[in-house]
Amino acid sequence: MNVDQLMTRHVVTVSMDDTLDWIQRVFGEYRFHHVVVTENGQVVGVISDRDVLKNLSPFVGKITERAQDSASLKRRAHQIMTRTLVHAREETPVREFLSLN
Repeated sequence: MNVDQLMTRHVVTVSMDDTLDWIQRVFGEYRFHHVVVTENGQVVGVISDRDVLKNLSPFVGKITERAQDSASLKRRAHQIMTRTLVHAREETPVREFLSLN
């Protein structure tokens, strides 16, 4: 089995300066677990749904929400993204790709 049989062809991207609030909405709308971060048409990072949860205050939207909780929504993609990317060609065997990680 090759990577092309597992990969998503519809890629959702966000920009380096998009806020955590916007990124959270993108995850909710598209139901992906990762979004690609781009700058000037180049891939520069990736954000997982776990990155969002890790950086979002658990008190946002709750009655106990404080100013610092709502401020977490203003964090930017470049502050929470993973910059070290692993990539492969479509024809790369999955076993070979997994050994890269």
